[in-house]
Amino acid sequence: MINDQQLNDICITFGLLSMVLVVIYHALASTQKGNKKGSEDIFAPQEKRKSK
Repeated sequence: MINDQQLNDICITFGLLSMVLVVIYHALASTQKGNKKGSEDIFAPQEKRKSK
């Protein structure tokens, strides 16, 4: 069975990985060329992004 220390380590690891993924997502979304509104239209069709 899993003990308390292992459970704590798993929770901390998944929490840190989640935060890292969020930071990477926002970094990529904010550095897109022509994307002035942040990450709200990151998945917009190519035509919409080019018309800005």
